[in-house]
Amino acid sequence: MPTAASSQSDPAAATDVLATYGGVWNRTSEPLDASYLDGGNGGAYPSEDPDDPSFAAYIRGDIPKSGLPQAPIEEGKAYFLFFQSGAVLHSISHGLIRLDSLDHSAVESPLPTAMLLKEGLYTIETDADAQSLGVSVHNGMKAVGYYHYDGGITFKIDQAGTYMIRLGGDEFNCIRFRFASGDAEMLPRMSGTVPYELSTSCHW
Repeated sequence: MPTAASSQSDPAAATDVLATYGGVWNRTSEPLDASYLDGGNGGAYPSEDPDDPSFAAYIRGDIPKSGLPQAPIEEGKAYFLFFQSGAVLHSISHGLIRLDSLDHSAVESPLPTAMLLKEGLYTIETDADAQSLGVSVHNGMKAVGYYHYDGGITFKIDQAGTYMIRLGGDEFNCIRFRFASGDAEMLPRMSGTVPYELSTSCHW
């Protein structure tokens, strides 16, 4: 059933839209001894600081994943691991470790901007270094189009509704786009702590 969030948008931010990576990042609740990382980090980001400022900058979209510092793992030290759900650590000393099986908590991450889009063509642009970045336009849980950024992205909406934009990879956790053309209406961020109204197209 199609739904749309009621608009309480700020006219000053009427063309501003946050696109986010759809994966969930987590952090181990306790640090792991360096011996767990003797086979590499398995795509996880190790840090002695559970509130690592570099990783926080990545989550905010200030730096790409490739910009995270890669400090050497030192014997005798312990590290928190920031990892995506489903990640597996290949440790020579301890074997295969599914990181989701360890005590962990989700890392709070920005949510994508919800938008009311009418039928028509839309073009989005960004100042971020996003050449060849893949993005998808979603209506609810369904992707309605996949695109590669090359100085801009133009997409067509065939049915008016509530949409959001997701990044196709985790090199950027989030990127701020602006609408260069198209009739887009930004909606309040969808958050469990910020109330918003939902309505359907059905009438009873």
